[in-house]
Amino acid sequence: MGPIVRALIQMGSSCSIQVLTGLVKIIRTPLVDDINGEIPRIISLLGSEDLSTKVAAINCILEIAFLGIEEVIGIMLEEHLIKKLMGVQRLEVGLQSNEDEMEVWVASFVVQVEVGEGLEQSEKIAFKLEILKRVREASVSDAEAATVVAEVL
Repeated sequence: MGPIVRALIQMGSSCSIQVLTGLVKIIRTPLVDDINGEIPRIISLLGSEDLSTKVAAINCILEIAFLGIEEVIGIMLEEHLIKKLMGVQRLEVGLQSNEDEMEVWVASFVVQVEVGEGLEQSEKIAFKLEILKRVREASVSDAEAATVVAEVL
């Protein structure tokens, strides 16, 4: 499965990442265990110029986070996922006239980790605290940090 997944990620299109997300939903932990080295490439797609590719990458990341594999969530955090999600949120605010419709991607990520399957409660709490710390570090203002922290909590 690894070569197929690598090919999907290298294509870097919204369609290929949607296929990958579907595979993650079906195969679940065995697939993610096989591709955890590809997580940085998936996260790098958040920097894509194509909005549909960004959204597909976020959906894939959220699906992977739900599986609650401690090593994979750790890799995501090491790859500055929170900072990148904050950047996508800022871009979204700039594109929308109604901020009430903005997706708070960091909060969505935390929810997936919290309701996910693979982590013990103490691990979930530890990741949530680490994410909140990274939100504060990645925020461009105290107001932004407060807004996202409130959504996460």
